[in-house]
Amino acid sequence: MAWLDENAAGKLKARPLAGGDLSAAVAHLRAHDPVMSDLIDRHGPCRLSPSTPYFPVVVETVISQQLSTHAAKAIYGRLVELI
Repeated sequence: MAWLDENAAGKLKARPLAGGDLSAAVAHLRAHDPVMSDLIDRHGPCRLSPSTPYFPVVVETVISQQLSTHAAKAIYGRLVELI
């Protein structure tokens, strides 16, 4: 979300995928899901590399789903201050 100040300020560090290698996941999808296997054949394996610290994003999302943006931003800010 746009107002994740800690992420924008570079305070949160992203962790890479285990080894950064998705070959085991691709092999599993090919072997167990014909639809995904076809998609991989047509488009190639995933080339995305996550750079977002997901836990703060999930916390922020849960807070903002139930409240107005202004209230969610205030509550998330208080939570970050406490932590």
